[in-house]
Amino acid sequence: MTTESARELHPDDAEYPVRLHDLARAAPDPLYTLGETPWPDVPLVAIVGARAATRYGRAAAARIAARCAAAGVGVVSGLALGIDGAAHRAALARGGWTIAVLGGGLDRVYPPEHASLYTAIARAGRVLSPWHPGAMPMPFRFPARNRVLAALGDVTVVVQADAQSGSRHTVRAALGLGRVVRLVPWPLDHPAYAGNAAWARERRAGVLASADEPARLAAEAWAARRRAAEPADDRARLEQALASGPRTLDALARASGLAIAAAARAATALEIAGRIERTGGDRYRRRPH
Repeated sequence: MTTESARELHPDDAEYPVRLHDLARAAPDPLYTLGETPWPDVPLVAIVGARAATRYGRAAAARIAARCAAAGVGVVSGLALGIDGAAHRAALARGGWTIAVLGGGLDRVYPPEHASLYTAIARAGRVLSPWHPGAMPMPFRFPARNRVLAALGDVTVVVQADAQSGSRHTVRAALGLGRVVRLVPWPLDHPAYAGNAAWARERRAGVLASADEPARLAAEAWAARRRAAEPADDRARLEQALASGPRTLDALARASGLAIAAAARAATALEIAGRIERTGGDRYRRRPH
């Protein structure tokens, strides 16, 4: 697959991933994206960890990713060797949705050993980059990539991290965004998992109780996000229903597909905002601007 079909997205574009708005001024603008399938509205789990992964770490990443895919939860990772590759492959093997976030331009597949994995993800999921085409995957670019990983995930799972792991950037970003962070249980005193142990000691992240927990936590966070967005969605639907002219509240509820109570709340909010007004016959209309 070539990158000729790659697209450039900006924060005000409808296709721009809504979770990235949580990064505020740090949200990538533009964001480069490559993929052949529509972006589904599903919970997402970011799975991160070491490139020099142990057999236990790779198996844990694959198991968690497979459970996510089976539950309809997407998997986000960074296409790197080790933990990332294991997570992406397991999600694809179960027919799941997976997103790879790169530390360089979309035309710079890194590591080159993952060229076929890159192609598979672009066909069945999505490849993203906060960096312009041609940008080499240099160390200074990876913190920005890790912030995108953290923002996309409703939950971040650290599988394997040593004391100097780059995963610390992802963990800091995820905690700063108020995301849930979980640590895979680690072999006692194993230096490859010193980062896991340190974050647990600091009590900044909880330890996973099961491989199913990330999918469940992500689904709960995703549902809460949707509930929080509903009032704004209701107002937009109500305002759209007034595009053809004034309507009564009952007619507005039918046209917008909202329950009467929800339509009434949305109408009140729009009145207060000065976007609609009441007319004779207890009808609502858009307010002239």
